Amino acid sequence: MRTAPVTAAVLALVCGAPAASGAGTTAQKATLRLVSTAPVTVAGAGFRTGEKVVVTVTMRGGPSTRTVKSATGRFVVRFRRTAPCGLVFARAAGSSGSRAVARSLGGPCIEPGPDG
Repeated sequence: MRTAPVTAAVLALVCGAPAASGAGTTAQKATLRLVSTAPVTVAGAGFRTGEKVVVTVTMRGGPSTRTVKSATGRFVVRFRRTAPCGLVFARAAGSSGSRAVARSLGGPCIEPGPDG
């Protein structure tokens, strides 16, 4: 006789789990995409609405950082620098815990020799 209340409790937990985890809402994974390397431009999506996002790009010459407020969960950040040879690594860290990275391994790059 004691198994009926236990079974009912387990079923309630299992059946109620989707509602407790936010049924009807789809959790988006934050993404970051390199749009251009001249100047370096990145686009983010899937961040939380109203989240403050710190975007850092690293390329030859050191990192550059910008902070944006993601009013709709999407943003585009344009830096003033151009990535030499297209080689760039970008990361975005949101104040609500969203994280994303993007990278470009660049293309052929020929540095000028001592004669120019």
